[in-house]
Amino acid sequence: MLQTPANYTYSSFTLHQNGDEITGIWNQNGKKLPLTGNYDGRQFKFVVADAPHDVTLAGYVEGATDMVGIVDDGVNGDDEPAFTASHRETIPVNIFPKRSKT
Repeated sequence: MLQTPANYTYSSFTLHQNGDEITGIWNQNGKKLPLTGNYDGRQFKFVVADAPHDVTLAGYVEGATDMVGIVDDGVNGDDEPAFTASHRETIPVNIFPKRSKT
């Protein structure tokens, strides 16, 4: 959830980690924006490519699955909105294994 003084919006991340490096997609307002960044086990920083200005999301992981941070779009100066994120595991379509006929 991204919070501004006027409202809040929901979006999602698809993230992949290789060591300290993070790559992925930010699904924001119907757009899929590529991101790169790093994560040291507690703090993270993602840079999202969104013309004309890149967007930086930075913060920390709280517990094992929640993220808290701020968004810097390079435009709003000190008016940097806060965001929170929670891990939501993708549920497989077929969650019940097939039984063998014996």
